[in-house]
Amino acid sequence: MPDRDRINTTLDHSLTERIDAIAEARDESRSATIERMLRNQIAEEEKMLEQLGIGIEGRIMAFLLNNPKALDVMSKIIGESLTDEERARLETGGSDVVAAGKRYRSYKARNKKGNKS
Repeated sequence: MPDRDRINTTLDHSLTERIDAIAEARDESRSATIERMLRNQIAEEEKMLEQLGIGIEGRIMAFLLNNPKALDVMSKIIGESLTDEERARLETGGSDVVAAGKRYRSYKARNKKGNKS
């Protein structure tokens, strides 16, 4: 059996109810459901953090996250519009996501060097 880590966390009740409904429908445990969901999403999150600021796509994404008004204009150009909630989330957290991307790339670079020794 592979090594397993026990992680205790606190979740919003409505989120727990949604997870439990999925677990019941799939006839699996809550832990198995959460692990599967994390496994399915973690690669996407890693890819997004790695790409921020790298290459033209990453630079555009970083620019838009750092400039919510520019993103708002771009969304209108393509015929979509940001909700007030989406706009507020970008204004308060967009630059944090870009900073997280820098920290993630730095973390990966440090660990890559450490693994070569």
